[in-house]
Amino acid sequence: MILRQASFYAALLATSAACHATDSARQDRSVLSAIAHAECSRAVGRPDGKYQVIPDRTDTIVVTSFPWTFDREVIRSLKARNTAPHRLPNISLCPSVRLASDRSVHGAMNQNGADGTRAGWDGFYQAFPGSSGILSLSLPGYSTNGNLAVVQVAYACGPLCGAGFYWVLEYVHGQWVVKERSSAWIS
Repeated sequence: MILRQASFYAALLATSAACHATDSARQDRSVLSAIAHAECSRAVGRPDGKYQVIPDRTDTIVVTSFPWTFDREVIRSLKARNTAPHRLPNISLCPSVRLASDRSVHGAMNQNGADGTRAGWDGFYQAFPGSSGILSLSLPGYSTNGNLAVVQVAYACGPLCGAGFYWVLEYVHGQWVVKERSSAWIS
């Protein structure tokens, strides 16, 4: 009897963990899609027709200072979830924000140029003509109650051309809404 109860509780715990992981992946997809949608909205009507490339792997957290107004649990969650790159969830995109494999993005930058040196940004722009640069995303960090999320978003377009932000999103009426963007770094 005790063995049967232990097996039941182990199965219940495994099912609960699987449901939590599925729910977490669904929330990640919704949060990151909200950011992509905001970027798409900002690009509407751009006369140059340029697009941003999002690598299909998330970014790790490189900045360790955060605005003092941020909830400590959200920051703890953000750091813990982004110690290593992860596969980006399937998010909604638009023509001005396009997904590319992390391997193709970094491969273009690491290939040898005509003079035998690393191609760098020239290689990237050859591989992605018409692109304005790279838009990298972290996995979201969540508040304890799950109503607040923070994502590190980085833009890069050259050796000294880039900026990083923390996007704060709030879960309102069944959807994630961008609440604020806070600057993290600039080059």
